[in-house]
Order: sequence, then C-alpha cells, then structure tokens
Amino acid sequence: MENPFSTVENALPRRHEKLTDYRVSYLHHLPKSDFGDWLFAMILFWRWHGRWPKRAGGTISDAMFRLKTSAEITHPLRVYVSDKEYVKDYVRSRLGDQFNVPTLACLHSLAEAERYAFPRRCVIKPTHLSGAAILRRQGEPVDCGLLKKWLGLNFYNYARERNYKTLVPKLIVEPFVFDRDSPGDYRVFCQNGEPRLIQVNIDTPEAKLRSFYDSAWTFQPIGMKNKTSNPQPPPANLDLMLHVARSLSRDFSFIRVDLYSDGRDVKVGELTNCPYNAWFRFASRESEMLASQMVLGGE
Repeated sequence: MENPFSTVENALPRRHEKLTDYRVSYLHHLPKSDFGDWLFAMILFWRWHGRWPKRAGGTISDAMFRLKTSAEITHPLRVYVSDKEYVKDYVRSRLGDQFNVPTLACLHSLAEAERYAFPRRCVIKPTHLSGAAILRRQGEPVDCGLLKKWLGLNFYNYARERNYKTLVPKLIVEPFVFDRDSPGDYRVFCQNGEPRLIQVNIDTPEAKLRSFYDSAWTFQPIGMKNKTSNPQPPPANLDLMLHVARSLSRDFSFIRVDLYSDGRDVKVGELTNCPYNAWFRFASRESEMLASQMVLGGE
C-alpha cells in the first residue's frame, strides 16, 4: 500500500519525519475535531517525552502543549500572523515596512507560478506551511513539482497545529536577506511581551549550531540535540532587536519572534506560535529546566 503521507515527506523538511513514521501515521486517522486534535497532540507528546503533559506548570514543552491545544491558538491574530504574507502587514502596522523582508511576488496557483519569471537569485516559500523553502542561488531550475505539492498541502492535516487550518495555500518570493546565503539568525522567545531567551542559529557545512542568551546577552548553558556553538559576541544592534521583539510580542501571551540581523538592520523572518510543535529536543534535563525557567519565569 502506498504511504498516504509520502507527499508530505517529500514536500517538507526532514525535521518533520517523526510525524510520517509508519509507527505514528495511524494518528492521522483520528477525527479532525477539537477532541481528535487534543488526542493527536497527547499521544505525540507521550511518544516524544515519555510522559503525559502537565495541566499547569512544568516545562516549556508543557506550556507549548497547552497553547497548541487551547482555544488561544485559533485566535484570529495568531492565525493571521501564521501566514507568511499577512504577518508582514502586522509588522508594518507595529513598526514600519523597513523591518519586513521585501516581497517580490505572491503566487496563488501553480499556473501563476509556472508563468512567473523567478529572479535568478531568490527564496521561494509556501506561506501556509512551516520550515519549507527553495533557495535559488544562481538561477537553478525551480522544481515545479515541489511547488505543486506545497500548494496541495494543509499543514493542519499533518501536525494538527490549528492556527494553520484555514490558511489559503500561496507561494511567496523574496530576495535573500541582506543578500546573504546565511544571514544572522536569531529566535527570540517572548513571554507577556518581554524577550526572555534568544536562540542563535549558525549553519556550517558540517553542522547546525545553536547557542542561547538572555536579553542582556549572557551566554546560557542550554544544549539542544543540535551541537552547541561557542559563545558569540552580541549583535551591534541588540537593543533594536529587543525593541522589535517587544513591539511584536506585546499582543501575545507567548510568541517566538524570528529575526535576521546584519549588525545594523533588522528584518523579521516570521512569528512562531508553537515552536517545534511542542517538542523541544534538549540535550539534558538540566538544559530543559533552565530554558523553561528563563522563558516561563514563575508560570
């Protein structure tokens, strides 16, 4: 029998492979309802963490589970900023368009994409999915088969993140941020409008490296399953980055503000409602507890 999730496996990054494993694919037969979505999330949480989520307190994973399965995740503003086209409207209204990555085109169908003359150097992303992108560096052929798969997917059906459920499939075309293949990549975890923890991503040919800092740029000994980089110097525009994160997070109990910085300018990548689908792969229990205390505080 053909794997019913093969389209998803081929269209999304490998980091989502746990959900398409044959041992958990039966979960996709659960009813698409509030109860079915809750049960889906409960079973996956148990598989990922070896325990059931806590109703109160606990770790950052528990808090993300509660957000993912609550009515809050379907608040119109959370749904709106989940769309990679519309989140730019929110950024524009809060801070101004200079903090947005420019939009070269927004394509609403495969036919429109096939007619479009993609720039020789550009980034192509589905506005309605998570973690998928084509990096066209030097005029490489655009895989229209992949674009077709993207346009045929609803990420809710795959991960049951309900903020994606009503998003209309589209493709957005952007320039490379700061015209760099790997711009400075910062993920700011914000609780109640305040930046609490900053994750720095560094991609090298050998590995993906991660390091963590508080808002004063004090290095934190938090390890993920990715290798941890040595402490990095603070970006020259850290104060501006924190201002952007505060301005964009003040309407949310929790949100992760994903930023790019070249030390002078700041661009918003996206706003992430439920990082890692409530699955944080920490290297140790100590790392998990430290990250949870920093982000959640006294919750």
